[in-house]
Order: sequence, then C-alpha cells, then structure tokens
Amino acid sequence: MRKTKVLPIFIGFIVLYLIINWFFPFSPISFNKEVNYNADNVIIGEYKADIKKLKNHYEPLLIKETNNKSIEDLTTYDIQYILKIHEQSWLTNKGSTAITKNTLGNMLLYVKEAREIILLLAFEETYTPNTKIYLKMLLDQTYKLEEEIKDLQLLSNLHSRSTLERQLRNLHVSYISNFQHLTSFYEEYLRSKKEA
Repeated sequence: MRKTKVLPIFIGFIVLYLIINWFFPFSPISFNKEVNYNADNVIIGEYKADIKKLKNHYEPLLIKETNNKSIEDLTTYDIQYILKIHEQSWLTNKGSTAITKNTLGNMLLYVKEAREIILLLAFEETYTPNTKIYLKMLLDQTYKLEEEIKDLQLLSNLHSRSTLERQLRNLHVSYISNFQHLTSFYEEYLRSKKEA
C-alpha cells in the first residue's frame, strides 16, 4: 500500500524536474545548461558578406603595414583584433549553435578586449572631428553590447528558454549594429586619411 503512494509522488517529482530543466535551461538545478540558438540564414549570409567586404578594405592595407618595420597606421592594424568579436561561430554559422554559460563568458571577454582596443585608439591616434564622432559611437555601442552580455549572463538563471532565445536574437542584432558602427568608423577614417 505504501509503495503505491510513493511511486506516483516520485514520478511526479521526476516529471517536474524534467519540465524545469526544459523550460529553464540555465537554472541551478538544470543538468544540461545550454540553449540552442538558431539564427536566420539570410541575416547570417548578409553579415558574413559585410565582414568579407570590410576585410577586403583593410587586409591589403594591413599587409602593407605589417611589411613596414614600425606600425604607423595603428587603426588599420587594430581593426583585425576588434573584428574578432564579430567572427564568433554563433554569429557566423548557419544552423543551430549551443550557447552555454561559458559561451557567454567568452563573449564578454572578447567584447571587453575590443573595448580596450577602441579606448587605446581614442587616446593614441589623432582623428578628424568626424572620425572622432564615429569612434565615440562605436565605443558607446561596444559599452552597450558589453552591458547586454553582462545582463544576460547575470539573469539567465531566472529566464525561460523562450526568453533566452529572444535575448540571444536581440544580442545578435546588437552585434550586427556594433559591426555597422565599426564599418562606419573605419570607412570615415580611410576617407579622412585620403583627404589629408
């Protein structure tokens, strides 16, 4: 008699545990702490094309710069390091990508490194007033991106799977926006350099 009462309760707890694991993937009791992110293939295709276009702009200049004995164009040299935050696999791969807490930590690390490089450029390079405006917008956008990742990392334990997926889509859009700011800054920098 006692076994028949305990078994349904035990099964009920197991079902409840599995439901919590599914709906709250980053919860403290979840055993598989990951969310699969599926980006839109059209957006990824356009994003990769834009990255390739920027690389075609700066790589010939970078090769010329690295052949010199000293680096004179720090902006062109540092673009390669800033661009690394935009070449993460979850941003450029078509299909499903698993996002874990470690993935979020790596994203934050890359963005912090890019922000530091942008700050160094702001203080070590001399830019025209228009280029400075673009640099400031890039720096502001990078700070916002960093805060968005921190918020997602901090509050992800409390969010449901659907909320996390929506926040990852929003984060992807923020990365695209940051990339557009980077491209605008670099194009303005090259334009002003050509006019000088």
